[in-house]
Amino acid sequence: MSGVNTSGVRLLGAPGKAVTVTENTALDEAVAMSSKAPKASPTLTGTPLAPTAADNTSTTQIATTAFAKAADAVEVNPKAFAQGIYLTAGTSGGGIAVADSVHLDQGTGAFTLSCKRNLASYVVAAILMEKHDDTTGYRLSTVVTTGYLKLEINDTTYTSSAAPVITAGTEHEFTVTASPGATNTTVTFYCDGVIVGTAQTDTNETTTDNAVSFYAMGTDAIRTAGIDKGDLVYNRAMTAAQVLSLYRNGIDFSDKWGSQTEVSTGAWLNTFATSWATFASAGPDAFTASDAGGVAGA
Repeated sequence: MSGVNTSGVRLLGAPGKAVTVTENTALDEAVAMSSKAPKASPTLTGTPLAPTAADNTSTTQIATTAFAKAADAVEVNPKAFAQGIYLTAGTSGGGIAVADSVHLDQGTGAFTLSCKRNLASYVVAAILMEKHDDTTGYRLSTVVTTGYLKLEINDTTYTSSAAPVITAGTEHEFTVTASPGATNTTVTFYCDGVIVGTAQTDTNETTTDNAVSFYAMGTDAIRTAGIDKGDLVYNRAMTAAQVLSLYRNGIDFSDKWGSQTEVSTGAWLNTFATSWATFASAGPDAFTASDAGGVAGA
């Protein structure tokens, strides 16, 4: 190096690297440099850290365990919604419609609405999901300018006490539960499994049943801009723990196949004309076969 006295002591550093200690180089700095790993194929020890890449990143950058776990969750999560349906805002076309069904009406009972959305803006009057004829039914939406969540049950409006801290163009799961009590109804709002506010009325609502279609991402006349990745309607008010589990783990197995209430309380007897056998003493671990005269044709 020009202008520098390069005489000194050569130290062996990492494989393929040597450090020269000169009168212009502090010994402690040289020793520190000699302990550094080479750029080519370094072997790291301890718990090295790196930035976690954004979802769906596909580059040569280092992938952290957090990134890998998130990718695994999308791969195996039973609730991982499909790619979604993309809608642009419009005042001349409606949202996604599902024909009227008694299974989407809740009468005077408790219910839960949940949907996964990626909206162009969360501070607009966006209809998330509804089954409302402007007099009777339910409607979940966001509030313009504030971004609060709003649930309309018949002609009563419930509003969250805070707005979710979210960014436009990102995906989130919105859930609301309605719980009629002895004299009033309590509504709880969630975003990504976390409570963002509650509201309560002095009286319970009358029936929400109506004969109109269920709509997502709009009404029969207008559309909300964004991506719909799924809509769920439950005929009960989920607990906070169940809402969090829904967000983290997807639809619970028992909800996929109904209540899972055991329908047999005694012996199991098949009803074919040529009976196989009668099973009695059915327990949680095994069945005990009882004699039914043998198996015909054996």
